[in-house]
Amino acid sequence: MFKRFHIKLGISSKIAILVCSIAVLSVVLTSSWVFYKLDQIMIRESQQRIEHDAHVLSERIEAPIRSMCEDVAFLHDTPPISGIIRTLKSESGIDPIDNGSTFELWKKRLAVIFSGMIQAKPYYRQIRVIGVANNGREIVRVDRLYPSNELQVIDDEMLQEKGHRTFFQDIIKFPADQIYLSEINLNWDYGKITIPHLPVLRAAKRIVDDQGNTFGFIIINMDMRYAFKLLHSDLRDDVTMMMTNKRGDFLLHPEPSKTFGFDLNQPYLIQSEFPDITKQFSEIKKTHWSGFLNQDQPKKNWVAASLHKIYFDSSKPDRFLGLLLTMPREEILESFRPVHQQIFGVLFLLLLVAVSIGLFYSRSLIRPLMQIIEAIDSYGKGNTRSIHVANAPADETGILLQAFQHMVFQVEKRNNELRFSEARNRAVLEAAADSILTIDEMGVIQSANTATQDLFGYEANELVGQRIETLMPSPHREMHDSYLAKYRTPSISTEQSGESVLGRIREISGLHKDGRVFPIELSVSRTWINQKQLFTGIIRDVTERKEAEARLIAKNIELEQKNKEAEQFTYSVSHDLKSPLVSCTGLLSLLWEDMEDGDMDGVRKSAKTY
Repeated sequence: MFKRFHIKLGISSKIAILVCSIAVLSVVLTSSWVFYKLDQIMIRESQQRIEHDAHVLSERIEAPIRSMCEDVAFLHDTPPISGIIRTLKSESGIDPIDNGSTFELWKKRLAVIFSGMIQAKPYYRQIRVIGVANNGREIVRVDRLYPSNELQVIDDEMLQEKGHRTFFQDIIKFPADQIYLSEINLNWDYGKITIPHLPVLRAAKRIVDDQGNTFGFIIINMDMRYAFKLLHSDLRDDVTMMMTNKRGDFLLHPEPSKTFGFDLNQPYLIQSEFPDITKQFSEIKKTHWSGFLNQDQPKKNWVAASLHKIYFDSSKPDRFLGLLLTMPREEILESFRPVHQQIFGVLFLLLLVAVSIGLFYSRSLIRPLMQIIEAIDSYGKGNTRSIHVANAPADETGILLQAFQHMVFQVEKRNNELRFSEARNRAVLEAAADSILTIDEMGVIQSANTATQDLFGYEANELVGQRIETLMPSPHREMHDSYLAKYRTPSISTEQSGESVLGRIREISGLHKDGRVFPIELSVSRTWINQKQLFTGIIRDVTERKEAEARLIAKNIELEQKNKEAEQFTYSVSHDLKSPLVSCTGLLSLLWEDMEDGDMDGVRKSAKTY
């Protein structure tokens, strides 16, 4: 047990002294409250400002639309319109009322009026008279060219048929006493969308003859880029402007790729970008709304917003353009940064005072802690004798130091035991005459003793980290990983299937570094460490034994061959001596008979015969 210190002034007491600086916290809270209130004031002022701007810009966009409607009504009533109708109905092709005026002359007069009108109104892109005859063929057309802004009266051969266009079908069905206003969409010319994209708004009035039959209509195309440019010129830099049609399709957006998606088959709605505005956008009777919107989910970055609905079409009271002005919260607060900085400066001075107080009272706490840290750092570098701190304080830091010293003692004791155990095991491994290898369950060599280096010709640093297949010739090299896979797969029990090599001695071949293949005996054991398998293999070179066995086998073969040769010789000798012996036996029998009879002449005769 540790010796208990008598705590005179503990860390908690010293920290209590520092709590005196909590006055700074009061300052911080007060400053935060002031910041919050000032921010609220700025946000309200900004919201009122963009609401006013939205109202002004709404008037700016309505003015040219009203002017275009008035110009269409004016042009509809000009003499060339009725003159063209009269000349087309006249069999002679001459106006019966204005003698000498032909169809072509009235067209030229009308083209001059159109040119003057476009010249006076820079936002007019095109003025035309389109008849219902010839599939809606244009009769007179004056264009403002882009980007030169020059005026051009289109020749007859370049006039187009517009009977297939939606606006044509809508206009000829529209009441003759009212002005038709189209959707704001991208301009089409010669069967395709104009490049660069040209957003236009069309105003038209149907032309009828004396019998009330529809002759055609007069139509003006307003270049909405000009109107949008005027709006941007009156817009503050920190305010973002967007405009939509009644459905919510973007007509104007800071990202041009999101505009006129309904014409480009890539619709993008304001309800998708600002889900919170869906309700306000769909309330027809509510002409304006101000509040806050979020674009991010979860909601983090909100914007102050003001939505104004511009009801520009008197023939369709529920039709409107949605004008949305937004100002990000960061932009609103940015204008108030100087005041924030001044308040922050005062706060910073108070913090300096608090820090000074804290440093003064924490000095006695920090010093012994630094000594302990230095002792721990020194111990981490291997100096186990530098863990004693002089003049250890009689507080919690002193207890901490004593606990650390006890921990160091226990760690050193266990380290010594571990080093002794490792040294003993290493000595056993290094003294072993057989090769001892350890691999993991993936077949990667973890350790190898000196005998392994001598046996296979590799240095230790060459083996560790390599796969065990490095020491195997084919076909064992290619098949070994499949053997290990059986031990890595819990569903496969190699012990029960009889395929386990654990605890058995097998004779296989090893591969030397120089490419030489030699016979070895292998026994494998398995150990589990931290739920991982380690396999230890003991390998013995049996080259000499194999060579001795080979020599013994060769000697046995040689002896067997000599035995066979001796048997053959015996057979040959017995065969060759058998006949003479038989003859000798016969001769002796005859001689014996002659000798028993005393016939010496017969003996001599028999001897001569053999």
